[in-house]
Amino acid sequence: MTDPFSSLAGAWSRLVVGISTTKAEPALRPHKDGIGTYTAALFDHLSHHDCRPVGYAWPGGRTRPVLVHGSYLPHSYGLLTAGQMLGLVRPVKLGVDVFHCTDHMAFRTTCPSVITLHDAAPLSHPEWASPRLRMLRNLLLARAGRLGDAYIAISQAAVAELVAHFGVDERKIHVVPNGIDPVWFEAGDSDERYARLRSRLALRGRHFLFVGTLQPRKNVDRILDAYLLLPAALRCEHQLLIVGRPGWRSETTIARLQSMRDEGVIWLNDLQDDGDVRALYRHAEALVFPSLHEGFGLPVLEAFASGTPVVTSNTTSLPEVAGDAAILVTPENTGEIASAMQDLIRSPSIRAQCVARGLRRSRQFSLDRTASRTAEVYRSVM
Repeated sequence: MTDPFSSLAGAWSRLVVGISTTKAEPALRPHKDGIGTYTAALFDHLSHHDCRPVGYAWPGGRTRPVLVHGSYLPHSYGLLTAGQMLGLVRPVKLGVDVFHCTDHMAFRTTCPSVITLHDAAPLSHPEWASPRLRMLRNLLLARAGRLGDAYIAISQAAVAELVAHFGVDERKIHVVPNGIDPVWFEAGDSDERYARLRSRLALRGRHFLFVGTLQPRKNVDRILDAYLLLPAALRCEHQLLIVGRPGWRSETTIARLQSMRDEGVIWLNDLQDDGDVRALYRHAEALVFPSLHEGFGLPVLEAFASGTPVVTSNTTSLPEVAGDAAILVTPENTGEIASAMQDLIRSPSIRAQCVARGLRRSRQFSLDRTASRTAEVYRSVM
């Protein structure tokens, strides 16, 4: 006999989880970065694991667009943080069981809090960040290491950094890897989209690909150097597409990108549709992602799931994510990067092996598993 109260008991056991969704709000961030993608995925999948997510975004000024995921926090980040640091503002009461800050912009709450710290690059490599207000930003970053009841690291490689640079108690850190959206495994209308992109962008039909925000740690200048080391005939057949918006200290890189179109380099900073980006992944000869530092490296999984081989770095979290499915290179060595790019073009066996291993590897990282393990972290602080 079915228990008539079982559904009520299930409802009572569901955790109400506040999530900082600023970077996942379409009206506030039309182009989601890695944190925005991570946040949106959690919001979509936590309901499968006895959690009811409620979104909270930072107000950015007088005009407040309508939010998709929830409501606004009572104060701006600057005002709330300053008030709490000076002892003038009490911990915020949100009416949730636990609050999850999905980036470093943490604050005191009356309920238990979980903080995801994706990496410590601004602290471990301050030379990669804008010097403007660097001391204040670093103070706020370090503060995030003291406010959480539990912390999520998105890779095992990130744990030592969080301890060393944020001062997080290692006993509070839970490693929960990112997951890949199932849509990446589906061809969908990528052929039609790619045909339109080829026509609009005057693509020659074969290309290497980089995807990511333009900033020093993404190592885009060395990708350009490696591309120029390729034989002229190979470059004539294979363009290099750089997909990414300007970030910190990217002015010199942007100037190079704009000057290299005649040499086969195309910078795409205005792709509005995620489906177009997936089409470029699926039709790329290889993703070239020799980043100097990553907390995770989601583009590697996106390429794997698209059936695209990958050249990536042998440092930080990238070997952990790639496993044996990518060609790993020393990111400072442009010759190694260029050689790996050539191997994937000239050796069908190496290419086929990377594609097969990449598809298997990417299926080990599911969004549902990420949400399930994140829900376990919530319950650990209750």
